[in-house]
Amino acid sequence: NLTFYGEPVSGLQVMGMLETRTLDFENIILLSANEGILPSGKTQNSFIPYDVKRVFGLPTYSEKDSIFAYHFYRLLQRAKNIEILYNTESDSLGGGEKSRFLSQLLYEFPQLNKISRIKEQFLEVNIEALKAPSPIIIKKTDEISEVIQQKGRSGYSPTLLNIYRNCSLKFYFQLIGNLRETEEVEETIGADTLGNVIHKTLEDQYTPYVDKDLTEPDLKNMKKQAGEKLRQHFESYYPPDDLDYGKNLLTLKVAHKFLNNFYEKEMLVRKLLFAEGKAIVIRQLEQEFVSTITIRSEIVKIKGKIDRIDTVDNTVRIIDYKTGKTEEKELNVKEFELLKHGQTLNKSFQLLTYAWLYTKNNKPTGNLQSGIFSLRQISSGLKTVKINESDTLTPVVLNNFETIMKNILEDIYDPATPFTQTNDEKTCVYCDFKTICSK
Repeated sequence: NLTFYGEPVSGLQVMGMLETRTLDFENIILLSANEGILPSGKTQNSFIPYDVKRVFGLPTYSEKDSIFAYHFYRLLQRAKNIEILYNTESDSLGGGEKSRFLSQLLYEFPQLNKISRIKEQFLEVNIEALKAPSPIIIKKTDEISEVIQQKGRSGYSPTLLNIYRNCSLKFYFQLIGNLRETEEVEETIGADTLGNVIHKTLEDQYTPYVDKDLTEPDLKNMKKQAGEKLRQHFESYYPPDDLDYGKNLLTLKVAHKFLNNFYEKEMLVRKLLFAEGKAIVIRQLEQEFVSTITIRSEIVKIKGKIDRIDTVDNTVRIIDYKTGKTEEKELNVKEFELLKHGQTLNKSFQLLTYAWLYTKNNKPTGNLQSGIFSLRQISSGLKTVKINESDTLTPVVLNNFETIMKNILEDIYDPATPFTQTNDEKTCVYCDFKTICSK
């Protein structure tokens, strides 16, 4: 099965057997002409037994075979050049037996059409050679360098820098090639939509309390209104009726449970802090920060949007909300050099970028922390990024991080550094471009 988008009146057409009805082609390449595929065999999606169908005159696989036979011969009727391929190996791709239609062609057609010529060939594929494809290396041209510089003028985000850290070829596909995964209409709530709705709900509910001490009645009121706010935001993506049943209803309830647990945790933390004479004060929500770094005489913008900035006593906390899980190893940086490559420290890189951007736009007088509230693991509280087991981000730490970020940008801007595939195959598992680079 292959999803294919093409121009229906020109070039190569990829289509199923039923789509070829009433169409004539001069050149035909027929794939997977194996028994069990052409025709599809005795498989039937019905609870009605074959004998019952036959007695009552209902269509069985025999009629289905006849339909396939008609379409097969109708397709070949006016073609001049026909290539039919089948698999000779006994595996899941076809069982190794050619279609009965093909056998019929081989034995009967030459007798009926004396001027036709049938040629059989066997192709042997070197599987080992296919397992080791040639590496993809893309050198930087003047045009590519111009795109990189244009992006530097508009601003690199931590997400885009993380893509480069993980795989420079994916960075090329996304930024230079402007390739995107095909957008599909969501029938049920996806992970991205769930995350967006929760972010917007938290922003809505915390906005009235910016620069105010969060009290227990405030949090109880927010918890009480969470369900209504969630539904309002979900309705900006889906019709109201679609949220009342099935998977969408379950996802809505899961999101509500996330927020209930979150506010319960906030109330508990607030009680503990109040006993110590401290308070949580929200300072900024969904705030975008921009700063610059000079690379090869080019001023490069770095930008990022921080979900929440609050203060607890003399500590500024930079907070990112996540609906997925966050492991401790993802936030424990033992050596700064490890931040240059690999997806293990993606979240650490993002949090340190936010902290760096914050200090470039503000002058914090107390301690600075940057962490994640994982809504799936809210009982763990705020998970902060740690440098050698310390979660206090000092000016020295952020200066060292700036050096790492400069090194990454130097690679991006260096004309002699090509775009190449990653060596870490774990990065490729969920990559949108893995079919392109055959990793």
